[in-house]
Parts: sequence; structure tokens; C-alpha cells
Amino acid sequence: MNKLLLRQLKKNLKINDPSQIPDELKAFVEAVNDSYNHHEEEQARLERSMTLATEELEEALGRLQAQEEELRQTVEELMTINEEMERTQKKLKEANEKLKESERELENKVEIRTRELLHAKDAAERANKVKSEFLANMSHELRTPLNAILGYAQILSDSKNIDASTREKLRIINKSGEHLLGLINTVLDLSKIEAGKMELSPTGFDLLDLLQQIYDMFRLRAESKEIKLDFEANAAVPRYVFADEAKIRQCLINIVGNAVKFTEKGTVSVSVSRDDDGQTRFSVRDTGRGIPKDKIAVILEPFSQIHTQLNTEGGTGLGLSITKSFVEMMGGKIEVESEPGRGSVFTITLPLEEVEAIDADKDAGPPRKISGIKNGKKPKILIVDDNPVNRDVARQILAPLGFVIEEADSGSGAIHKTVSWLPDAVLMDIRMPGMNGVEATKIIRSTEAGKNVKILAVTASAFDQNRQQFLSQGCDGYMAKPYKALNLLEEIGLHLGLEYDYEYLENDREEDFAEAPATRFRIEDVANALTPEFLAEFENYLLDGRLDELPELIDALQRPELAGFSQLVRQKADNYDYDGMEKILEKLKQPAA
Repeated sequence: MNKLLLRQLKKNLKINDPSQIPDELKAFVEAVNDSYNHHEEEQARLERSMTLATEELEEALGRLQAQEEELRQTVEELMTINEEMERTQKKLKEANEKLKESERELENKVEIRTRELLHAKDAAERANKVKSEFLANMSHELRTPLNAILGYAQILSDSKNIDASTREKLRIINKSGEHLLGLINTVLDLSKIEAGKMELSPTGFDLLDLLQQIYDMFRLRAESKEIKLDFEANAAVPRYVFADEAKIRQCLINIVGNAVKFTEKGTVSVSVSRDDDGQTRFSVRDTGRGIPKDKIAVILEPFSQIHTQLNTEGGTGLGLSITKSFVEMMGGKIEVESEPGRGSVFTITLPLEEVEAIDADKDAGPPRKISGIKNGKKPKILIVDDNPVNRDVARQILAPLGFVIEEADSGSGAIHKTVSWLPDAVLMDIRMPGMNGVEATKIIRSTEAGKNVKILAVTASAFDQNRQQFLSQGCDGYMAKPYKALNLLEEIGLHLGLEYDYEYLENDREEDFAEAPATRFRIEDVANALTPEFLAEFENYLLDGRLDELPELIDALQRPELAGFSQLVRQKADNYDYDGMEKILEKLKQPAA
């Protein structure tokens, strides 16, 4: 750069000798040369910077392009996602519409079903009401003639002017009527359970004594079939408990009776135990026919009999159903295990409350026949019943003992007679046409004359038998038709404070001879007339189940003094009363020992 500048200066200045160039000019040339060199360096540096910047820019541009591509892809993905979301939202909207439509349809269906259920409920309630009314009416219609049949049979049986043959026919009438009443009560018990009308009546009683009674009831029947009958209660079982004795008795009779009935050989075992939680367990195991698994639930339903073809002893098919209902009413449960050909096990579990003691005399009944009223009292009794036969039955029971009787055939008549005649007690029939007994009772209680009169409700309806209900409606007591003469007299005596004279018949002092009030004999006389050999033969007939041959065995002795005893044996044979016959045999052996 300086050489070129110097040559140009030499040319311009026409200087041939470089030494002739002034120093200032040389310095200027050097400065210019340095500036130029610096400029070139700066330019080179700038070019390098620009190159670097260009490269960085290109790299940045590349990155930007890559980011742009990524952004484009991201945007495309977002657009795809957005489209998918829109499709999903559309589907959700469609699904929501369908859900709303389904909800509307469901609401409509629920509304329709609710209306149907309400209609069905109303129809069921109407049907139950009709059923209850029907059963109540049928109960009244069935019990009313039975009241006459059993009532007149009792009245005629007490007569001393009838022969033995007529008395026996009356006994058969009475026994048949009671059997029919038992069947009616069984069916009505089930109806009362279904209608929620059945109630518990807990009392304190001797559980071990009850078990002994059940054992005694079925022992001879089992022996006659050559079946072993075992009863066992472990030491933890309480003797005295507080529960409904009648219902427990019925449950055990039903189950043990079935076990004995349907067991042809082997054993019927009854075991009673007490769990740690206080539950009492009754297990009845037999080696009988057994029950198919698909029939176990069926046998607990009403009117179910799976052994109908083989059952020659009859039955309503209600025993187990009523047992199940009674057990559940008492807070327990019933379980069944069975295998065809190997037998069954029925287990009843009940929460029985243990008590320390009971009234030992609670079951001690009065003498069997009332012959009159002490102290010459003549209580006035108003008999109210629209049925003249029922009024006559009550009159025939009461009048011979000294009661003064008046009658009324309607509720309004009862009010009039009570106010005008002032009876000591009123036997008020509950179901009467027009004004019923409850309405009449309320009106009588509202009068001055009727405030203190004793009113006893009398009903033949299964659904009217609620003592507390009648007490709350103004009655003092309650009698169910058909009633026994003794029960009617005792109920009246209880409310009027009467004391009776009793007629003690020799045979009535022994419970086993109560079925034959006309058969007057002393057990000691019969025992003295029989030889030990005869008693052994008598026992063999009994164990063989030949009850029907026993009367002929006795008659063959041709002893007139045994006529009454023969009649009693015939009665028990007709009823297949093995238990009663065994007790008679035991009593016959005692005097001879």
C-alpha cells in the first residue's frame, strides 16, 4: 500500500529520489498506510463477523423453520384433537339426549308401575279385607251350629235319665264336634296369623314337665310301631321358662307327631339343649322316609303334604306351616335337614327367658261338674243373641243351677232389658244384625242402670277373639263360642263373685276317666276283678296296638261289674288314645301290687 502510494507521489511530484520526499509526507504516507491496513483488518474482521452472523442467522433460520414445522405439526394435531373433541362432544350430546329420553321413559314406567302397584296394593287390601270378612263370617257360621251341637250334647250328657247307649252316642257327637272344632280352629289359626291377629300369651311354666307330657303322648304310639322314642335334655336347659306354653306345645306336637307318623322303623330322638347365647334348641331327629331337597321349603307352606299317598292318618297339611309361624312369632327359627330314605332333622331355636319358679297350682282345675250356687243366690242373667238356639243352650246350662234368666234377640232389645230389668250380668253376642253387641254395650254403659252391670262378650268369630279389645269397649270379660258349660259358669262366677257347689263323681276324680262321665265305677273295684294274667294279656294287646280288640277281651270275662270299664276302654280305643290306655293300665296295676 505504501509503495504504491510512494510511486504515485513520485510521479505526481516528479521526484525520482525517494530520499527527496519530505519526512512529513513520509509520515503522512505511513499514517495513511496504517489507516489503510487498519481498515483492511476491520473490513476483514467485519467480513468474518458478517460471515459468523450469517451462519448464526442461517442456523437460527433453520431452527425457526424446524420450530415452524413443529408448530405446524402441533397445530395440525390440535386441529385433529379439536375435531375429535367436537365429535366426542357431539356424541356426548347425543348420549345425553338419549339419557334424558331414557330418564323420561323410566320416569313414565316408574309412574305407571307405581300406579299399578298402588292398584295392586288396593286390590290386595280389598281382597284381604274380603278374606277377613269371609273368614270372620264363616267362623261365625261354623261355630254357631257347633255351639248348639256341643252345648246340647253337654246338657244331655249331664242328665241322669238316659241309658248307656244314648250316653255313648252323645259322647260320639261331642267328640266329633270337638274334632270338627279343632279342624276349624287350625285353619282359622293360619288365617289369623296371615291377618296379623294372632297374639302371644307368655306365662311361666315347667319346660321339663312339658317335655315329659309330649313324651308320654307319643310313647305308646311309637311302641306300637316298634319305634324307639328318645327324649333328652342337657343340664343347661332351664326347668322354668317364661313363654307361650300353648304354642310351644303345639309346635312340638306337630313335629314329634310327624316324626312318629312317617317313621316305619328305627328311632325318633328329641334332644333339647341350651346355647351359650341363651337360645333353647329343640331337635327332632327321625329315621323315617325323609324329604327331597326340593320339597323341604314346600312342606313349610300351608296345605302341603308330600306324603299324601302314604298318609293314612289324615291331616290338613297346616301343622308345619303353623309351627313355622308360631316359632317366628316367638322370635325363633325353624331349620330342616333331610335325605330321602335316611330321615330328617327338624330344629327349633327359641329365645326362652328363664324364671326361678312358677305357680305350681296354675293348672289345677276345679271339679268337673257344678251342681249349684252356694248361699242360695239367684243371679239375674240377660242372654243376648239373635240365634234362639244359642239362647236356649245358655238357658239350659244356667237355669237348672238357680240363675234367673231373661232373653233379648237384638242390641236394642239388650239395652231395653238392661235398663228395665237390671240384670247382674249380660251375655252379649257381638255379631248381630242391626245394632251389634259392641254398639249396644257402649250405650248400656252410658246409662245409669248399666254402669255396674257385668257384660261378657260372646263371639263365634275367629277375628273377634281379642280380650283386651273387648275390655276397652266396655266389656268385663269374654267367651268364645262354642263354649263348655263349666267355662261359662266359671266366667260368670268370676265376675259376680259366686261360689259353687260341686258334684264329685267317682270317675271324675281321675283325669283318665273324664271322657266317660256316665261310666260310674271305682278303679279299685275293676282292679280287684282282674287277674294278673289278664292284666299281662291286656298289656300285650296294648303294646301290639290292638286297641280295637280290648273291649272284646274284657267282655269275654262276662263280669257285669266291668261293663262301665269296658265302655271306657271302647271310647279310648275309638280315639286311638294309647296314652290314656297306658295310664289306665298303670292305675290297674297299682292296687293289685
